[in-house]
Amino acid sequence: MRSRIPAALGLSVLLLLCGCDKNEESSAQTGAVTSTTTTAQQASPVEVRDYEFPEFLELDSTGDMLANVVQAGFDPETASVSVEESPSDKYDCKKCLLGGYYSFAQDGYVGLINSEGTLILKPDKYISATPVSNELIELVYRDDEGEHRDLFLVRSGFGRFIKQGYDPAEIAITEIAPENEQGTAQYCLNVRGIGATQAYDTIEPLTQGALKTSTVYRSAYKASVGGRYYYLILDDYSSVTVCEAAYAQIRMKIAGTYGECYILNGDHYSELNKMIKSFGREQQAVKPSKDEALDYIQIVFGICTGEQLTVTVSADGLCLTDGLTVKGQPVNKFFTAYPKEVFADLVGWVSEVAASEYTAAEFAEAPGEEQ
Repeated sequence: MRSRIPAALGLSVLLLLCGCDKNEESSAQTGAVTSTTTTAQQASPVEVRDYEFPEFLELDSTGDMLANVVQAGFDPETASVSVEESPSDKYDCKKCLLGGYYSFAQDGYVGLINSEGTLILKPDKYISATPVSNELIELVYRDDEGEHRDLFLVRSGFGRFIKQGYDPAEIAITEIAPENEQGTAQYCLNVRGIGATQAYDTIEPLTQGALKTSTVYRSAYKASVGGRYYYLILDDYSSVTVCEAAYAQIRMKIAGTYGECYILNGDHYSELNKMIKSFGREQQAVKPSKDEALDYIQIVFGICTGEQLTVTVSADGLCLTDGLTVKGQPVNKFFTAYPKEVFADLVGWVSEVAASEYTAAEFAEAPGEEQ
C-alpha cells in the first residue's frame, strides 16, 4: 500500500516537537479536539483534498482487541468427521474424533476405540461423545436427576477422566533452554504438561479486564517474538487461541461522527510509525484556542510496550503530542504545526490500510460455519 505523505522525510515526531512551546494545562482526551488555532503566523493556504469518515469504523469488531486471530485454538468442524470404514471389525464406528479416536453406538450407549482398534471407553453409560478441545471429549449421561457431563482427556491413544476443563494449576509458563551458550532462552505456555504454544521471547500473564473485547475467556497472556506481539487466550477447556496484539489505537471524529479502532498488524503499525515521522513541521505554534467542532484524529502508540505516546492531529494541521511513561508518569505536552494535507493523508491511510484488517475479519467465517 503506497501512503500519500508530504516531503521532508525522516524526522521523528519527537525531534519535530523540540523547541515548541510547552502546554502544561492541555491534555489529549478521547472525543475532544485538542488544538485548533495558533497565534503564530499561519502558512499559506493550500488546497486539501476531501476526506470522509471511514465506513469500517461502524463495525463492532473495530473496538475489539482480539479481532485479529492468527491461530484458532479449536475447530469443531474438523474435530468430528464421519467415516465409512471402522479401524476394527468388532465395532461399527461412524465418527472419527480428534483425528485418532472413533465412536460407536451399542444398545443406546456410545463407546470409544483408538486407531489401533483398542477399546478405551465401554458403551455402558454415556449417550453422546463430543470433542470440546484438541484433547478433551465431553461425555453425556442421564440419571434420575437429569443430564450430566464428564470430561475425557485423550492422549497417545488412551484416555482418562478429569474434573474440569480449565484448571489454573495445570497452566504454566515453561522456559526452553537455548541450544548453545550464545543463545537466548525462550518460553511456551504449558497446559496439562504439554507445550500448547510455539516458543516466544517473552510471555507474561494479563489481568482480567486488560483486554477490550467481546470474547469470553478464562485467562490471557501477552507474548512477543521477533518484535511482534500476541495475545494467548484460554477458554473454558484451556484451548489456546493466538491473536496478534493491539499495537495502537486510533480515535477519530469527522463531521460530528466518532469512531475508534485498533491497529492489530505489526506491519501496519510500522508503516503508520514511519508515516507520522515523515511529516515535515510548519512554523512554530503556541498554545491554541479550542474549537470543539473541528475534525481530528488521535493515535495512541505503544499499547503493547507500556511506553505510550498520544498524537492528536486536527484538521487544521495542528498537532498535540502527549507521552506517558511505563510507570504512568506524564511527560511534557507539545504543540506542532503540520501541513494541512497531513490530516487528509492520515484519514486516507486509516480508510485503506487499517480497514483491511477488519474487512478480512468481517468476511472470514467463524469456526463451525460451513465453507
